[in-house]
Amino acid sequence: VGTGDGLVEYDPSGTGEGLSNTDQETADEETEGSMLQWKLHFSYSDPQEIAATPHAIYAAANGSLFSVDREDEHIDYWNKSTGLHGSSVTHIAYDKKTDQLIIAYENGQIDLMNSQGRVSQMPDISLKAGTIDVTINDICTGSRYTYLAMPFGILAINPKKAEIGETYYIGTNAAAIAVQHVIEWRDTLYAFSYDKLYKASLRDNLVDYTYWQSESLPCEMVQKALVCYDRLYTLQHDSIYRYVNGTWQQVRPEPYAWIAANDDKLLAYHAQNGLYALDKEDQLSGLSNLSIFTTL
Repeated sequence: VGTGDGLVEYDPSGTGEGLSNTDQETADEETEGSMLQWKLHFSYSDPQEIAATPHAIYAAANGSLFSVDREDEHIDYWNKSTGLHGSSVTHIAYDKKTDQLIIAYENGQIDLMNSQGRVSQMPDISLKAGTIDVTINDICTGSRYTYLAMPFGILAINPKKAEIGETYYIGTNAAAIAVQHVIEWRDTLYAFSYDKLYKASLRDNLVDYTYWQSESLPCEMVQKALVCYDRLYTLQHDSIYRYVNGTWQQVRPEPYAWIAANDDKLLAYHAQNGLYALDKEDQLSGLSNLSIFTTL
């Protein structure tokens, strides 16, 4: 059966094959129609986001989450049966300060996964779903907070305490702005709406909207914003741009599906030609698609 999360398979034998050891011990006792007779096969192709930790590379693909171990390249698939609290992953990010993977779901729910794979839930945002839109558009880990780009502004969360720290309404007179991406670069926080860039110094009171300045973007609808080589890059209308002295310069005109970054590498994925690395001189070198997991 095809679902939004993947394929659901019905196993009339109810043997529990492929389940954990604990599940297998009880499988023989289950009657027809038991949940143990149903298995969900998630769709793990076409990763949209990746996050590199010291131990593994994580990828979010079509609402699912998997990881590749850095040492032995063993693949783990993460879902509710392995500890997650949600079923449709939209964004992931690694927080170096707490050594945790931050996992955002379609309903605004957030999980925090430590280096041992233990998952805890951060419920604050999803509890507000009845009154506000809690769709998380992007995650940025910063020096003090982890920032969430939200339909109304920015949420600053504290992963160590698993709580919301501050809320920023950055429009004129504290108006709600649909923030698509948020980035901390040097001493400034940058927020991207559909057609504008908002920025404010981290030294200022970001709760006060008067500290936020706005400027136009070369293209509407920024697809991704990131920092690599101590430079601010964006993917806009499938082309790569770099922010230089207050202006945007097009780096690569070719159409890319997504870009991603680690401390010393910027990756760009071309749907037809595969994976590339962009160096500090803005030159491309081709990579195998498998390099997405081994070169970060």
